[in-house]
Amino acid sequence: MKVSRSGSRRRVDEKRRAGVKGKLPFMLEILDNMMDCVAVIDEDYTYKYLNRAAKSLFGDVVGDKCYRVTRNLESPCHHKGIRCEVRELLEKKSEFFEETRQAETATGKIFHVRASPISKVRGKRGVVVVFRDVTEQRKNMEMLENLRRELQEKINFMQQLIDNIPNPIFYKDVNGIYRGCNIAYEKYVGLPKEKIVGRTVYDIHPKELAEIYYKKDNELLRNPGIQVYEARNIYADGTWHDVIFNKATYKDPDGRVAGIVGTITDITELKRVEESLKESEQQLKQTSTFLNNVLSQMSDMVMIVDEEYTIKFMNEASRKVFGDFVGEKCYKIMRNFDRPCHYEGLRCEVHELLKGGANLFEETRLIPTVNRIVNIHATSTSMPDGKKAAIIVSRDVTEEKEAADRLRESEKRYRTLFESSRDAIGITTPEGRYVDVNQAYAELFGYTKDELLRIDANETYANPEDRIKLLQEIEKRGSVKDYEVKRRRKDGTEIHCLVTSTPIRSADGHIVGYQTIIRDITERKRMMEELQRYSERLEALVEERTRDLRESMERERHTTTFLSSILSQMSDYVFLIDEDYNVRFVNRSVDEVFGTVEGEKCYKAFRGLDKPCHYAGVLCEVNELLFKGRDYFEDIRQTGPRITHVRSVPTVTSDGRRAILTVSRDVTELKEAEEKMRLMERLSAIGEAAAMIGHDLRNPLQSIISSIYLAKRKVEAMPPTFKKAMEDSGVLEIYNTLESQAKYMDKIVADLYEYSRPLHPHPSETNILRLLKEILSTVDIPENVKVTLNVDDETTLTVDPNLIRRLFTNLITNAIQAMPEGGQLTIQTSKKEGEALISFQDTGVGIPKENINRLFDPFFTTKSKGQGLGLAVCKRIVEAHGGAISVESKVGVGSTFTIRLPIK
Repeated sequence: MKVSRSGSRRRVDEKRRAGVKGKLPFMLEILDNMMDCVAVIDEDYTYKYLNRAAKSLFGDVVGDKCYRVTRNLESPCHHKGIRCEVRELLEKKSEFFEETRQAETATGKIFHVRASPISKVRGKRGVVVVFRDVTEQRKNMEMLENLRRELQEKINFMQQLIDNIPNPIFYKDVNGIYRGCNIAYEKYVGLPKEKIVGRTVYDIHPKELAEIYYKKDNELLRNPGIQVYEARNIYADGTWHDVIFNKATYKDPDGRVAGIVGTITDITELKRVEESLKESEQQLKQTSTFLNNVLSQMSDMVMIVDEEYTIKFMNEASRKVFGDFVGEKCYKIMRNFDRPCHYEGLRCEVHELLKGGANLFEETRLIPTVNRIVNIHATSTSMPDGKKAAIIVSRDVTEEKEAADRLRESEKRYRTLFESSRDAIGITTPEGRYVDVNQAYAELFGYTKDELLRIDANETYANPEDRIKLLQEIEKRGSVKDYEVKRRRKDGTEIHCLVTSTPIRSADGHIVGYQTIIRDITERKRMMEELQRYSERLEALVEERTRDLRESMERERHTTTFLSSILSQMSDYVFLIDEDYNVRFVNRSVDEVFGTVEGEKCYKAFRGLDKPCHYAGVLCEVNELLFKGRDYFEDIRQTGPRITHVRSVPTVTSDGRRAILTVSRDVTELKEAEEKMRLMERLSAIGEAAAMIGHDLRNPLQSIISSIYLAKRKVEAMPPTFKKAMEDSGVLEIYNTLESQAKYMDKIVADLYEYSRPLHPHPSETNILRLLKEILSTVDIPENVKVTLNVDDETTLTVDPNLIRRLFTNLITNAIQAMPEGGQLTIQTSKKEGEALISFQDTGVGIPKENINRLFDPFFTTKSKGQGLGLAVCKRIVEAHGGAISVESKVGVGSTFTIRLPIK
């Protein structure tokens, strides 16, 4: 006995209504126990139902208009330009409504509203609206955001402050991993901050230096406090420098050592100055010793010359220099002149003393004949014979003059270094009087150089007793380096300084002065103190915020438990994804479809990709919401084997990470039904058109083609003279044109028929190479087109040979037409993962990017001739065999059509 389908459906509907009616009290009880407000509003904007939460908020307003209750208006909200869920869902036919709004009634609360349409509310259409009070949540989020912003501003300020310090600064954790640095440190190691942070000394320094730094860091961590040491280091430019490391440990909020902060001071120039000063001192000592030895061995040269310029006497020292020339003319011996020197424009002691009336003659001159420099001291006298004469005492100062020149050059170099040094350098006596200071020293203390030379050094000490302690330390250790002391400027301000001082000793070893280099560390001390105070304030703030957060987390835990029970019962897919694309939470519906995906990357779990979707050109809600700043996302997409309607909003995870909350509804069956309906409608329309065209055109076309064929045969049978006349008159060419156009029209009819009729392949073993060769032998291939077959002779597929012939013929013809100027057509096959890949690659004009997605649509064509059914038919043939067809193309380069067919 057969039962009608309508009768069976009616009984099923009656059972369903009976089941729903039995569950209605239970469902109402669940709604009344919900914390969210639930209301049902009909198409007249009238409340038809409110659960207990909604009544406690608005009162029992069943029967009242919704716009009066929530907005205090006299007409529906959209009349005032305000979004209205009733209108959007019922009149605009939206499927879902969601909004966060503030009530304009006495409650003043902020609600997150979600609504969806329902079919009938007592005979009328209606919507169900769920309100969630998010007032406190908004306030808490705003408070946390303000705190985060304030903390970030302070952190940015401190980083800017550190970046403006010229000395390299770094800090690392107890494991030796760099956690931050300033710009100077980036230049020091020659790496940007992102390549320093997260690494160790072994990653950014040579191994021999890294070993030293690692050992020193461990010593400091074992004995927390301050560590200062000098080291030899290589800079990013490959040069070696002497540096001083000043490092200290810092603590975490629990008081435990959390890492090391350090600064680096380059003392290369200082060391170079010190070495230069030592070399200068050594040279001065050597010069002094040399001059003393020379002077102790020399005797002055004494000569007596009469008024006739004749040498009357020479002592032993003179003879050793000039030889024994008594009786010779002095100008001849001294200058190799033929007459007295004053005739040559030169000073002459004999002439000035004996004939000019001078009493004393002094001059330093070069004696050309012996190439010696002498200091001359001469006076007049009388000889025993009564003649006047000049006593000339000459001292050889050649070596002394040369030594003095060298000394001046050395002093000039020392003075240049002394004055140009950026460090403050000064020289004082043991009593505290300034002997010399450079410009940097004067600027440091706010005096002029002349003022410093007139005051006592004790006046520049905050506590004069500190100078006594400094001198005692020098006496004890021989010198001091980086000795910290507090000094005073001219305006009274006190500064913290690092002093490096060495004593200046006389030849017998007594201290005659002190050479001091001073470096101002006031700003560094202030920064360290500020950092310490900031750290203490930050620790207190973190402790307070931690306590508040702990209380908030406890409240959230109870809320989470309640929400989890609701989410587990939802049929929609719900998942939470953080900013690193990690799946943080899914409900039961997701697990049932995709398996266990929690903890995996979303693009791997849902799309099988190796990197985020937007890199593959796929719309990605994480990228859109968290990195492009959108506040809402909606999309219909293929998710695994299902089609889903996706809605996403940005949120924050429990550990403070940015994330998105996504609710996805499975619309696979709906979309499949819509697609099948469209396909049915399309095929029906094409089938009707094809039937009409085939009926009206097919028979006349065949008659035309047959008539042309017979006419051409008759011409062929004519005598040669008549045949040649027909050829010369162009009749045969007209016949060929008519035949070509008629066949083209027949192809259009055939394409329409092929596309409209159902395809039922009759598969058989088919050799692909043999089939391609048969097709190429029947296709008209221009001489300027070269065809290459890279096909294995053993490539055999179980396919319908007639349909595949039609498929290959269409693709080969299209490729030839795409190369009007000639080119290369390459056909090749390969195998991959159980599929045969057959590609047709041409070097033609290519296909514009905007046309790629429409190539396989029926009736779409870019040619001047054609109906656009060739590729659509190709696609149907491939899909009828369980395969797929794709295309890659670049304008001006060519196109590649690839067919994937299963190997059976």
